[in-house]
Amino acid sequence: MALCVLCNEPITNPICTKCIARSVEVWLMRNNPELIDIVESRLDLFESYENIDNNVKCIICNSPMNVCAYCASQEIYEWIKESNDKITLQTFPFKF
Repeated sequence: MALCVLCNEPITNPICTKCIARSVEVWLMRNNPELIDIVESRLDLFESYENIDNNVKCIICNSPMNVCAYCASQEIYEWIKESNDKITLQTFPFKF
């Protein structure tokens, strides 16, 4: 089983960072569209992890992946947290 390059835990929910970000962007479109730029502008930060050879593919888009869904959603949450929008943070679709 492949391990997440950030937390070193097994990737058990193989959804890639781009698909996680896409779902957050859809949610933001309904809740706070002004924050979409934050996610889009920083998504490239995950690209450095895509070059690590791994046999795990995203179950949605079939892209290779090396970051678990928990770490990806946690990182995106941290980006949105910088906005200090408490309502958006309280209703964020992923719970930690």
